[in-house]
Amino acid sequence: MMFTPVSVILPATSWLWCQVSSCWNNLTAVSISLILLALALLLDYEKRRKRSSRCPPGPTPLPFIGNLLLLDRNNPDKSALYLKRHFGPVVSFQAGWRNYVLLNGFKIIKEALGQKAEDYVDRPSLPLLYVIGHAKKCEGKCSPFDPHNLICRAVGNIICILTFGARFEYSDEIFLKLMHLTNEILKGLTRILPQIMTAGSWFSCVPGPHHKVKKIYDDFSAIVKDIVDEHKKTRDPTFPRDLIDAFLEEIEKKYSSKEQKKQKFYLRGYDLCGMIGRVKPPAMEDQLNLPYTSAVIHEIQRCADIAPISFPFVTHKDTELADFIIPKETVVVNHLSSVLKDETMWEKPYEFYPEHFLDANGQLVKREAFLPFSAGRHSCPGEHMAKMELFIFFTSLLQHFTFCIPENSPRPTEEREFAVTVTPVPFQICAIPR
Repeated sequence: MMFTPVSVILPATSWLWCQVSSCWNNLTAVSISLILLALALLLDYEKRRKRSSRCPPGPTPLPFIGNLLLLDRNNPDKSALYLKRHFGPVVSFQAGWRNYVLLNGFKIIKEALGQKAEDYVDRPSLPLLYVIGHAKKCEGKCSPFDPHNLICRAVGNIICILTFGARFEYSDEIFLKLMHLTNEILKGLTRILPQIMTAGSWFSCVPGPHHKVKKIYDDFSAIVKDIVDEHKKTRDPTFPRDLIDAFLEEIEKKYSSKEQKKQKFYLRGYDLCGMIGRVKPPAMEDQLNLPYTSAVIHEIQRCADIAPISFPFVTHKDTELADFIIPKETVVVNHLSSVLKDETMWEKPYEFYPEHFLDANGQLVKREAFLPFSAGRHSCPGEHMAKMELFIFFTSLLQHFTFCIPENSPRPTEEREFAVTVTPVPFQICAIPR
């Protein structure tokens, strides 16, 4: 068979063209990918770059995720202590592309909550939030129990009386469901901290446990909605029974019958016996006569430190704090635990020492660094009710019972569980009638 130059060149040319086309297509895909990656990195750099040389120090953020890998979801307080130890009292960090500043220590937080309070009045937009010593041993026989549920139900019932105008029996199905759902929501929020901190970014679309929190929140909202609807039917405008009636009254004043506004209701106690005896129920007016008891309650609050990190605020303009500039729209978080255990403000910050709150004459004194409820415009709205509950519950229990650790049982551990607020790990005690 004869091969002419044409018969050889044409197939070779065709094959070569196919190879070149294939290489060009592959090169084009790689080039496009590299260009898109470069643009994404440029956008990420623009989002992450500091706007001022006087911005607070902090860890170097990673592309797209920021410093989320430093966040300990089981114990965010541990992450805050790490940042304070390595970068000082004012620390900047990022969650996704959102800028955060963490404030530590009494001096810094006092300046932010006092002189500069007007610069931190806005709340951050977090859509996902809407998705959602020596131990005495017992002598004699007793029945150990875990006090957690009883205390939670007692406190919860007080909130229900104020909010719903009714007290529930501890066995009531609706009440138990409300308590369970509230507990699950608080626990669930800690599991979705990365999604909360990066709310509004692409992180919000990533599948995760926040969908379960939304289901729990919807179940909770359904119960509250039924109670609110019942209030609307039975309400007497001249006689408000509870907070719901008061809110409904304000809604009627502010909106006409044709307008509607969705309202959300958030459910937000040695000298004792000698002063009031064992018959008279304790009252708030007894507090002045019980300085040591009051000092013990204050020190329990300081050591328990149940809200180590406050709810965040946002700067509405560039503001100066200490020697740093905090840019506008930065989320600011107060590390209250660093105030309650500030070594410059407390004689024994890591010990239980009621004398922190007593003067030389044994009288109760106010301590400037005692901020378990935060301060000023940022303080907890339930502070006054919580103080009353603490005093009445604590004095009433000690008036009628002696508490001790069950025989042959270990003392409760100092480890804690973080679920928005901090609670002790489960333990058992004995309550012996006096």
